[in-house]
This record gives sequence, structure tokens and C-alpha cells, in this order.
Amino acid sequence: MSEEPQNNIVNRYLWIYALLLVAMTALSWAVYLESGRVEFFRPIFDRADRFRDLTNYSGKIAHLADGGAALGSGLPVYNYPAPAAYVYAFFLRGFPHHPVHVFLALLLAGLLLGAFLLWKAAHLRGARVSGLTAAIAATVICGSPMAFIADRGNLEGVVGLILGTGLVLFIAERYFGSAVFIGLAASIKPFPGLFFFLLARKKRYREIAVGFAIAAGSIILALTALGPTPVKAYEGLQPGVNRYYNNYIITVLPPDERRFAHSIMDCMKSIASASFAAPSQQAPAQASPRPGGSSPVTRSLSDEQMHAIFLASLLLAAGTLVFILWRIYKLPAVNQMILLAVAVTLLPPVSAEYTLIHLYVPFGAFLIFLARDAAVHVEIKHSVILTILILFALLFSPLTFFNMFSGDVKMCLLTAMLIVVSVNPMPSSIFKEIEDPQLIKLTN
Repeated sequence: MSEEPQNNIVNRYLWIYALLLVAMTALSWAVYLESGRVEFFRPIFDRADRFRDLTNYSGKIAHLADGGAALGSGLPVYNYPAPAAYVYAFFLRGFPHHPVHVFLALLLAGLLLGAFLLWKAAHLRGARVSGLTAAIAATVICGSPMAFIADRGNLEGVVGLILGTGLVLFIAERYFGSAVFIGLAASIKPFPGLFFFLLARKKRYREIAVGFAIAAGSIILALTALGPTPVKAYEGLQPGVNRYYNNYIITVLPPDERRFAHSIMDCMKSIASASFAAPSQQAPAQASPRPGGSSPVTRSLSDEQMHAIFLASLLLAAGTLVFILWRIYKLPAVNQMILLAVAVTLLPPVSAEYTLIHLYVPFGAFLIFLARDAAVHVEIKHSVILTILILFALLFSPLTFFNMFSGDVKMCLLTAMLIVVSVNPMPSSIFKEIEDPQLIKLTN
């Protein structure tokens, strides 16, 4: 009996990915509906919270002329670098009557364009493409990170589009453009700056310097615009940063937020809270204000416990980053992109569902590797291909049937992805690490 062609195996595994993603998404919603719409099984926040990560800032953004102090004081908490204020202003002041519609249209356009470019890059003449098409379509339609961003109106969507553009330019070997967009993304939220290590691996130090200059220049310009001086603006923003530190980092998140948090520190706080925290006196058990929900007793940790967790998580995050940087210097570009995306989602002190959008372009690079290389002439264990696809499918699914532990499960999945990808090289023709299979066919 002849051995099954590698292309057929990869095609079947891509179908498994697509069906698993659809099934897990459907199961998450089915459990929520079957539970009587209990809040803590809902795959997204309640309808009353929809788009509030954007619309809640309309008051503050209307008073940008009052300086950094107005932005950094009061509620909602503003803890971003200064350039983020002008991203908010683009939507809230540039389109005051329809900021949400413009935000959603931008997300949809970026997602569809990315899907089209991915299909074109991964398609190989004469190869079976039904699995590839199904995988891309399932991610576009059912992907939880993008749905979560759209529902919240969260700024991470804009950061994801900017960073994603930088990563696409990196794949296209447009390194200056890549550095510019990575720098812009890092000026809004700092952790995407870890992707500069992709350029460092290729010894593109001049481009890295340009990217750092773009990030620093954007921050200085935004602080200057906020005024009255860059220093005063920076000082004015600090109350918001301090409030965020006290209310989100050095505290146990409320259950409805905790279930979407998957960073190392989030997981450590969750375990500690479940293991030895005492019920909070400040937030006794009470009925949830949201329809169909119920609020369990909020649990609190002492200041000493929280600071111990904070220090331990910093050490663990630092060790994880050192391991990732050590591995990316020994691995092909597809591995590097996935590992750095894991770092961006796993290492921040607080990291919610929407940060998983930074896995989208690395996932696309992996699909290109599967369609163009693994399906043709690159030897890689079938179990490795299937494992990585299953991990991506689960990470892109809501998984809220795990209730308050959904985020902890995703932290475990990210850790598993880190381990699997760090020990299985995936050289790709699109990065010219191996010969292009299309050229091989033409030559033969």
C-alpha cells in the first residue's frame, strides 16, 4: 500500500483545526445559553459593556487640550503611553457621531485584507487548498480574539493592525517599513516592541534604530501635544498609571474580568486566590447587576502576598523571556514569530483575551509553512503539525465553559505552544531558509 501524500495529510489537519475552532466556539455559546445565560459562562462581556473600552474615553478625549493631568486623573483609568490618546482621538473626535462604526470597519477591513494576502501567499499551484481555505475562514468568522476586541472596542485591535502590518512587511523583507510599524505599535503599547528581536536576529541594527526612534519620537510628540510641556504631561499621566497598578496589577481581578486574563501573573494570582485568599470585606457576595448572572464572593490577598506574587511573576516572566530569546537565535523565522507572539501575550502583568490577536500573523506564517513547505518537501512529524494546529484552535476559541478558570487554561495552552515550537524547527521557503517548492516543481 502506497504512503498517503504529505499534502493530503496537511490538508486533513487543517480541516481538523477549522472544525475544532468552530466546535469549541459553538460549545462555549451553547454552555452559556444552556446555563440560563449565567454571566461567567458568557464568551464576551455583557451587552451593557459593549464598546465601552472605546466610548468610555469620549469625555477625557474631549478635553485633551487641558493637558496630561486631565487625561491621567479620574475615571476611566488611562494607563497607556501618550500616543494612545491620539488613537482614541482619531475615532472619538475624528468621527464623533460614528466612532464605533469606523472602529469596526477598520477591524473588518484589516482582517479581510490579511486573510486574502494569506491565502495568496500560502496557495501553491496544484496543491489541495480546501483545508487552507477552511482554516482561514474559520479563523476570520470564529476567532475569539478579534470578536472580543470588536465587542469591547479595545485599542489592542488598532495595535494589532499596526503590528500585523509590520510583521507582514518583515515577511516581505521590507525591513525599514517593518521597523517603522513595530515602533509605532510599541509607542502605543510597549510589549509589541519585543518583535524588534526578529530584526535583531537578521542583524538589521540600523532598522532597529529607526524603529526605536519612531517609538521614542511618537511618544515625545504626543507628550508635547498634550502639554503644557512634555515633562508636565508625563507627570500628569502618572496618577492613571498608579491607579492601574493598584487596581489591576497588585490586586485580584473581579471574576468577570479574571476569566479572560491569561498572563503568568494573572495565573499566579488566580491560583493564590483560589488556594489561600480570604473573602473580601469590601466586596461581599451579591447579585450581579447584569441579567442572568451571579457574582461569587470576591477574594482578596494581603499586601505581602500580592507583592510576593508580583516579584515571583516578574522573575518567572524574565526567565521565560530569556529562554525565548535564547531559542529564537537557534530557530527559523516561523518559530521566532510564534515564540515572540507568545511572549507578547504571556509576559505582561495583565493580559486579556484581546492580546491573542498578536498570534494572528504568526499563525498565518505557520499556515504558509504548512501549505508551501510541510505539504511538499519539509520533514516534520505529523504529530507536531497536529499539536500546533490544535493549540492554535483552542487559543482562538472562547473556552468560557471553564468559567473563571478559562484564562488559566489559555495560559497553559500558551506555555504548551512555547514548549512545542521551541523544540521543532520549521524552516520556510518564504523566508528563503529552504528552496521554494514551486521552483523545485518547475525545475523538475
